[in-house]
Amino acid sequence: MAYELFISYARADRDWAQQLADRMRAQKPARQTFFDYESLRGGDDWETKIQQAAETTQHMVVVWSDHAKSSDWVQREFWGFFGRVKPKENSTQRLVFVNLQGANQAMKSLQQIDQEAIRSAYPDAARVSPAAWDALAQDVENGLSLVDKRPLNVPLVVLTLKKDEWNSLSAGRWDRLQADFGVTKDQVRARYDATRAQWRPFDGVIEISGVLDAIRNRVDAALNTRRLVWKVPSEKFWTDIDTAKAFVRKEFETGELSLLAVDVLASYHPDIYQRLMLFHDSLSAANTVIIALPPFELPQGLRALRRSLSDVCAPYFDDFFAPEIPPKRKLTAQCGWNVGDLEDIQRHVLFAASNVVPDQRTSRSVPYTRQRDDT
Repeated sequence: MAYELFISYARADRDWAQQLADRMRAQKPARQTFFDYESLRGGDDWETKIQQAAETTQHMVVVWSDHAKSSDWVQREFWGFFGRVKPKENSTQRLVFVNLQGANQAMKSLQQIDQEAIRSAYPDAARVSPAAWDALAQDVENGLSLVDKRPLNVPLVVLTLKKDEWNSLSAGRWDRLQADFGVTKDQVRARYDATRAQWRPFDGVIEISGVLDAIRNRVDAALNTRRLVWKVPSEKFWTDIDTAKAFVRKEFETGELSLLAVDVLASYHPDIYQRLMLFHDSLSAANTVIIALPPFELPQGLRALRRSLSDVCAPYFDDFFAPEIPPKRKLTAQCGWNVGDLEDIQRHVLFAASNVVPDQRTSRSVPYTRQRDDT
């Protein structure tokens, strides 16, 4: 018998796999699903049955945890499926990981479903609400959809603050921030709210969540077979520095693509500055996008300059302003369309020179950065 879906899990996670199987069966009752606890009968050659089901299934869902990581059977099932169907290349068969705990680093380019409500409840499945179970099952269904593009998981960190966190900024740092930007405390606080997703950069109108949605939609439209899926850290990223370090090391630095958005005003806060330093190595990663968003709208003159370069100078700057996927050509020249002063010119030339001039240092020292402590 050929199955449409195979659910792979470690014995210790059977309650979790059972809940997922039940909800997915409720959504699609007619689908042939192999869940060994229900699919095997007394007297069956269970090893042969499981192997046959794993070898013939169209899709596989792996319930991932430390138990699954150490299970020879789980490893055998999903690696066998991966080697047979090549899901990175084959758009008709999907391999989806539901992460209860940790993540399979070797499979990060495939669909990885992370829900905080699931992770925070593990290992007690009874703590998960019915709504959270339904949401998890729907996410899995979306991942299995053949009309859906394969996900491009993008670790995303927005280094900003909640509104009430500004209360802990010292007087000295407030003085420096106000002197640097010419803004009042009320003007700063007006750009923040109860969650980090509600920070309003640029002209203070659109929330960062809306900015990121627009970016994702624009990029998705340019991708033929992939779609962006933001992978954000848990709330513990902001309260526990070891958790923050682990996210940067295990997720951000190993992703196919990653995005770091820096709130320049929030960087005056010691907690945000401390986390920014964790991303030091990301500066040398070609697959990382680092953006520092200003707390003001782009001047009209610079907008006009960008439009002019894009329209009047077409097609010279086409690959810079609207890069295609895959690119027509790889841009390696240092290119800055909004060079505003001598420092910008020097920066571009120095970057270019660093790729040409041999390393003349006799010894390597560890670079360091410190934040001025105006307390």
